[in-house]
Amino acid sequence: MQFLKNLIFPGGLMPHGTCYLWTPSLIALHVLSDSVIAFSYLSIPITLLHFTRKRRDIPFSWMFLCFGAFIVACGGTHLMEVWTVWFPSYWLAGAWKAVTAGISVITAILLIRMVPRALALPGTQWLIDYNHRLIGEVEQRAQAEASLRRLSEELEHRVAERTAALTATNQSLRESELRYRTLVEHAPEAIVVLDLDVGRFTDANENAERMFGMTHGELLGVGPAQVSPPFQPDGRPTSEAAGAELQKALDHETPRFEWMHRSAAGTDIPCEISLVRLPFSGRNLVRASIVDISERKRAEQEIRKLNAELEFRVKVRTAQLEAANRDLESFTYSVSHDLRAPLRHMDGFSRILVEEFGEQLPDGARQHLQRVRAATLHMGCLVDDLLNLARVGRGSLKIAPTDLNALAAETIQSMEAETRGRNVEWRVGRLSPAQCDPGLMRQVFFNLLSNALKFSLRREKAVIEIGEVPGEAEPVIFVRDNGVGFDMKYADKLFQVFQRLHTDEEFEGTGVGLAIVQRILQKHGGAIRAESSPRNGATFYLTLAHPLPAAPVPLEVPGGGA
Repeated sequence: MQFLKNLIFPGGLMPHGTCYLWTPSLIALHVLSDSVIAFSYLSIPITLLHFTRKRRDIPFSWMFLCFGAFIVACGGTHLMEVWTVWFPSYWLAGAWKAVTAGISVITAILLIRMVPRALALPGTQWLIDYNHRLIGEVEQRAQAEASLRRLSEELEHRVAERTAALTATNQSLRESELRYRTLVEHAPEAIVVLDLDVGRFTDANENAERMFGMTHGELLGVGPAQVSPPFQPDGRPTSEAAGAELQKALDHETPRFEWMHRSAAGTDIPCEISLVRLPFSGRNLVRASIVDISERKRAEQEIRKLNAELEFRVKVRTAQLEAANRDLESFTYSVSHDLRAPLRHMDGFSRILVEEFGEQLPDGARQHLQRVRAATLHMGCLVDDLLNLARVGRGSLKIAPTDLNALAAETIQSMEAETRGRNVEWRVGRLSPAQCDPGLMRQVFFNLLSNALKFSLRREKAVIEIGEVPGEAEPVIFVRDNGVGFDMKYADKLFQVFQRLHTDEEFEGTGVGLAIVQRILQKHGGAIRAESSPRNGATFYLTLAHPLPAAPVPLEVPGGGA
């Protein structure tokens, strides 16, 4: 503080006015001159500052600021001249001059460095040329503006046309929307529109309001979760099940599924829903058509109840029939078994009579004994066939994958004795493997092929075919012969026990073989049928319930002809 005081008011020095001998006119001259110069200097930088702020595009604007600082410093030295007239602050005046000198030097150096750059600025001729170019650009711009005005007029005309077209389109859209609203409101089912982005309904028809027991405004404030129980009848959470079905609709599928809704009164409503995504740009909207299937569910429940009662009755009736069949089969087996002993006695004693007393018996008696023995033999065959039939009914199936080609070949080879001396042509095609009881299926082939051999006995050349009918959903095996055939009006008797279409004098037999075949196929879940006409052979078609894939190659039967 003392330093500043000594700097501004030093002692021991005389003020500058002493040098002027305190002459008023001389002092006034110096004071006025220095004051005017100082204020003039101070006005110049203010003007420069204002200029640089208004013209920020002027290059080297910082140089104006340097000149301003230099001029302010110079103005300060003149003010110090006025001050030292009365106060001898020569140290302060010298310091201020030193500052002014420094600013002057800096300004001079910057000015010298700026001159080459300033000289590089374009001259007057360049500005004139540039001005001419600007005039040309202005003319081009005027032309462009004229073109733009023409284009604007054309655009306005097009806009007017487009506006008219849009007006017509909007009218059509309003009519379409009215038609859509009419269809929705008068649709027989409940219809809602769901916005998946907010998870709420955005529209609903009157049927939806009645179904859920809610007003239109209340429906627009809820989503599927609020009108459904927490879990669906299949156990899935409602939110998870709804998300899965809605995702299908977003993938442009049209899912149709059953759903459980819940009304505002808490009543569960079984429904059938179909979803379709609506083509709205930027929004994920799905329309749901909801049909109340409460009556259908009640009808289905009633049908299930009736079916359950019917199944129970069927089971009871089936058990009764099975018990009756078992009793019948047991009776048949017992009767057949018990008949074997007396038949053996009859055959044995009649044979003894013929062998030991045949010479003593009259011719008529011997003929009667021969008839008794033939009848006994026939009765024995009947008993054997009845036992086989009973055995088929009583036994259980031993299902195994079976190569039917090999089974047919084995059966044909086992009939070599029956075909010896006859002209028989076997034609065996490809047979698909099957799931069956091999032993019983061998019996099927044996009975059918035995019949084919028997009823083609009078043919000069017997032709017997085994194969499959092509193009069927499941394999259909056929056995065909060129024998005597039969009249189709008697076809219903073919598979009945002891029913024969030919007399014993024509062809021997018991009438049980085909009944055994039918019983075996029925136990396999299959069936058999026949086609024929008199003197044109017969064809038997049989099916099994569980066929396997077709065999890779057909099996050739050794000894195709005999």
